[in-house]
Amino acid sequence: MLTEEAAFCPRCAKSVNQRDPAKKPRPTAAKIVKWILPLFLAAAVLAIFFLYSRPKTYEGMGSVTYTDKEGSYQLLLHYLIDQRYSPLAEFETVAGTEERYRFPLWLYVNRQDTGEDAADAFMEKLESASVHIEQPDSPSPIQCTDPEPMELNPGAALGTLIDFTRESESPAQIIYTLNMKNGDTIRLGMELTIDGRRMKIDSVDFQAGTVSMLDMDMKGWFPIFRSEPVSFVREAVEEAQRSEEHIAAEMVSLGNAAEQAAEPMQEPPAADAQTEAERVDLDGGKTVPTPTPPTPAASRVTGV
Repeated sequence: MLTEEAAFCPRCAKSVNQRDPAKKPRPTAAKIVKWILPLFLAAAVLAIFFLYSRPKTYEGMGSVTYTDKEGSYQLLLHYLIDQRYSPLAEFETVAGTEERYRFPLWLYVNRQDTGEDAADAFMEKLESASVHIEQPDSPSPIQCTDPEPMELNPGAALGTLIDFTRESESPAQIIYTLNMKNGDTIRLGMELTIDGRRMKIDSVDFQAGTVSMLDMDMKGWFPIFRSEPVSFVREAVEEAQRSEEHIAAEMVSLGNAAEQAAEPMQEPPAADAQTEAERVDLDGGKTVPTPTPPTPAASRVTGV
């Protein structure tokens, strides 16, 4: 009989101790955190850097705030020269009897913190600019010129001229697309609504306070009439007149500015070399013109 301390059989020399194979030790939670935490932090830093450095897209109607590493800029649209701090997201106008209408759409750039004109600094960062119009199908589409700096309004970074007619369908969106040198994209738009339906006043019912109007554009088997309150018609007519007068005055001022810019500078007339400044003498604190000496009489030559 083998003793408890026996390690093998004396007859066959086989081991009498049953051994289990050694198992690979499992990592503890502390070791897992020790290895995973640095990897997680490195991935977070890379993600933040990627999100911060990748090109961004800015969009807005009327105005948008653009920010880069040098500061923030306020970009806004308006059709008036003296409204660089008033964003215009929607513009409603009336097309009357004229064949075509035109108005400018200016892009202004201001410092977000101070409100100062930042057009020059912004234009140095601009790679390219374009304007396109999203509009419904129309027999007379709204058109625009390429955006560019204009001498007519030196306070604006860019300007484009919008052309439309009474047949132009609306609403339409006029969108500036600005591609920056750092890869950022800015889309800034304004909605344009044109009311060009011609109505002819057929009769006025003063007792009921309504106006019956004949639709001149909508043709059918029978005349189509529309009834509106007198106050509504009066307001529509006044608004149309104000809109036409406003755009006309704006275009006249732009035309005058263009003519003045095209006129050559006139040199002042040269002073007459024979003209001398009037000389004065001091007499008791008063300035007294120096009397002009009399012209001597011509001497007579007589024969001897």
